Amino acid sequence: MWSPGDTYPDGSKAAAKATGSPFGYNCKKWFVGKVGTNIWDSGLNVPVLRLAEMYLIVAEAVGPTPEGLEAINKVRRRSFGLDYNAPSAAHDLTAASANFTNLVLRERKYELAFEFDRWFDMKRAGTLYPTLTDHAFIPRMTQQAATLRGVTSNVHGIPTQNNLVLPIPQSEIDTNPGLVQNPGY
Repeated sequence: MWSPGDTYPDGSKAAAKATGSPFGYNCKKWFVGKVGTNIWDSGLNVPVLRLAEMYLIVAEAVGPTPEGLEAINKVRRRSFGLDYNAPSAAHDLTAASANFTNLVLRERKYELAFEFDRWFDMKRAGTLYPTLTDHAFIPRMTQQAATLRGVTSNVHGIPTQNNLVLPIPQSEIDTNPGLVQNPGY
């Protein structure tokens, strides 16, 4: 995160632009570093798939096996600034680590922050709807605000389960009678 007072790559301490943030915090991931600008002024491309994500996909797929543990631990070692091939007792997960899937999802949350993967990870893990409805700001959201944001919701502004999937196009259902329309559409 880019906090007010942080030093820009050129060494200056100009105030960070508060574009979209009333608190002055911004994402500095992929930031090139022109004083007084933000990420959208950058010509830097956003990666779509990174090696760390590949390791985390392997870890999630094979589970707490030696291969899965080594995959997630390589990502953790690199993020702690260590040699990713050298085991680290202080930072490595072990076979005794509780709930390996949740640990992988947590590592994905940290490693892939601001890379547009979190929604899909939570949807796949079945935690999206509970998370959306448990946050304090959602119940305070008015119906008008929900409508302005294009969110179909109940009278309290809380998203419904139907908000988590899109409808299957009717042309696809006509082509394949085995498809069943998603609930709510």
